[in-house]
Amino acid sequence: MAKKKEKTLEEKLQEALVPENQWPYILPENWCWTRLGKITNVVGGGTPSSSKKEYYDNGTIPWLSPADLSGYSDIYISRGQKNITELGLSKSSARLMPKDTVLLSSRAPIGYVAIAKNEILRKKPAIRIFSFILMILNVAFDIFVSLITSKITGILKTDYIDIILIAVVIIGGFIM
Repeated sequence: MAKKKEKTLEEKLQEALVPENQWPYILPENWCWTRLGKITNVVGGGTPSSSKKEYYDNGTIPWLSPADLSGYSDIYISRGQKNITELGLSKSSARLMPKDTVLLSSRAPIGYVAIAKNEILRKKPAIRIFSFILMILNVAFDIFVSLITSKITGILKTDYIDIILIAVVIIGGFIM
């Protein structure tokens, strides 16, 4: 089977832009509208079995749960209360998030935000987004969470992220 051709940065940028006739209002020069889902990745986490001590004992990989973000007020976070081992990582669906990933808890407690200071594992789904969006999420926290949280389950409806409009500036071909 033929390998799919990788899109250029210009092609990816053009796909992310909302056509001007769909803009809610006009923006200054170099600014444009995009959908949050076009410039973010929703990434699931996982929990290594807590009954297997070898997954945790002497672990060196930072592991973060939503509870670790609850009430967390610093901008950057480097670790939660637990670490896991390489074996724990390989035997679970947990995935390492790169340094500078913006982490948003999508399960109870919902909506806590921090930036990964280093590579870090997430227990539950996280939304990997550009750091500049952290400020927007913190300012509009209540509105954002109410828009994308299910009233029934209390879980973030990550598919709603795909439709939320956000104004961004383009500098040198990059969304800032």
